[in-house]
Amino acid sequence: MKKSMKAALLSGLVFPGVGQVYLGQRRRGWAFIVSVILLFVTVVIRITMHAYREIAAAAANGVAIDITAIQKAVAAGSDTVTTAGLALLVLIWLAAIIDACMAGERLENTGVGPGG
Repeated sequence: MKKSMKAALLSGLVFPGVGQVYLGQRRRGWAFIVSVILLFVTVVIRITMHAYREIAAAAANGVAIDITAIQKAVAAGSDTVTTAGLALLVLIWLAAIIDACMAGERLENTGVGPGG
């Protein structure tokens, strides 16, 4: 298997940035890895905080906590920041796949590694 294909698969199926690390582009790969982790954690925290608010409101009103109602409330209450964060996460993931493929092709065509 070509390095470009293997790098693209690693960034696409394992984790964004792993393909770059495989190709020797450690800084670039870690930039993708860290940015995706931070973005993912931010989105999860925002969704979790919204769910906790719904649970607290149900508990304060003496209503039984219903997971289906909480799921619907969280989905309906998704704000633009959460939606934008998820969209950005997908874009970064795609960028990592494309970048890994292109870097692998450059390496295959020139035989020169990163920085060389």
